[in-house]
Amino acid sequence: MIGGPRRAFLVVSALRDKAWLWTLIGHLHDVLDRDGVDLVFKAPHRDYDVLGTRRLLRGITQRGDDRCGFVMVTDPARLGAALHEFSAELGGPVVYVDVEPFTREEDYPAVTAFVGYSAREIGVTAGRWVGRVLPGPESAVHIVASREHAGRQDGFVEALRAALPGTRVSVDDTCAFTRALAQDSVRARLRRGPLDAVFGTNDEMALGAVDALRWADREDVFVVGVDGAADALALIDAGDSPLRATVVQDSYAIAEAAVDLMHRLLGGRPVRTRTFLEPVVHLNRTRESTSTGR
Repeated sequence: MIGGPRRAFLVVSALRDKAWLWTLIGHLHDVLDRDGVDLVFKAPHRDYDVLGTRRLLRGITQRGDDRCGFVMVTDPARLGAALHEFSAELGGPVVYVDVEPFTREEDYPAVTAFVGYSAREIGVTAGRWVGRVLPGPESAVHIVASREHAGRQDGFVEALRAALPGTRVSVDDTCAFTRALAQDSVRARLRRGPLDAVFGTNDEMALGAVDALRWADREDVFVVGVDGAADALALIDAGDSPLRATVVQDSYAIAEAAVDLMHRLLGGRPVRTRTFLEPVVHLNRTRESTSTGR
């Protein structure tokens, strides 16, 4: 950012069990460092602490040291008013990443923008792939999810039922991005009857599903995740677990796009208010080309 600020802030609202998020933070740091800009990192002491996140935002505007930066909140519904106030008081550009902070484009304050993946399109991408590989038109699918990314499970169900209307779908949205809770959910679902596939709306929950299936000796059930976390990619590439695929959010592409948006906003150039990147499915192509039905 030649002629621009020498540092930029990054505010996040949660870090626990978020390996993909740490990867994104690392890429954002690297892209900024390439431009000679230091990244000032801020997170509340407790995940999802709304008051703590508000204090962080208020501290940035009150000190006045940082005039541009990035915000990554996983619970925007509870922070909407605070984010509006923060953007107005800061006066400089803010790029929101990963999770959309506002439901409508017209809700975005001036000199703000968003880059990331559409929660619904992530779910649709996963649902279309699962619809192609399920063993039959009346298969049973369980979704382990959270309440923060409802669009992922909604898009998944929409696409899956468009492909296979007879599919039986159960949803547990209380797993809160947590591996252990997802494991418990899948164990309980196995006790209720036949199961063919599990969709985890992030990779941490997908890995919890894998744990449960291995514990129950049910590796005939396949799992699909979201994010492209390193542990998930390694399992898929090894080809010896129930984890068959993950919908990848390219953290490097998000970081590059976010910094480019910051360049444009700092220069007063026009930008798209919302930039959505295209999700892709990562799978073990050797395994998928040799599998039949499953």
